[in-house]
Amino acid sequence: MKTRSIIDRNIVWFGSIGKNPDGTAIKTISPSQGQVEKISNYVGGKEGVVSGITQYLNILQGELWYRINDGIPLWGKYKSKDVFDAYISETIYEYPDVINIASFNSKVVTEAKNNRLIYSADIVINTKAGLVNLSYRRDVS
Repeated sequence: MKTRSIIDRNIVWFGSIGKNPDGTAIKTISPSQGQVEKISNYVGGKEGVVSGITQYLNILQGELWYRINDGIPLWGKYKSKDVFDAYISETIYEYPDVINIASFNSKVVTEAKNNRLIYSADIVINTKAGLVNLSYRRDVS
């Protein structure tokens, strides 16, 4: 299954992940070796599964007018790690290429510097493309 690419939580649209300071589209990335690569609009295989699930998990509940019950609930309403865990697990299992969740470790910590609550989960998912690792992090303050 192919899905839109994600680079640093930015969805790739028409080969671009945003704008440069001069207003032109960012159409390339610079890997650590200093090489420049074109950004691909779509990805498949393991990368496609991670990209697709990440996009599903970045929707806030009520944000999509055509599917208002979809999306991660707001922390202020529930204030429960268990609610987030259940939503994330359910969202992963609903993704078409997922077979099961091999491991799921999550926590909520207070970031001392800014006094913010951070929810994070490290998940290993068994998919039709093989095992994939998904790290999810969200400020829930």
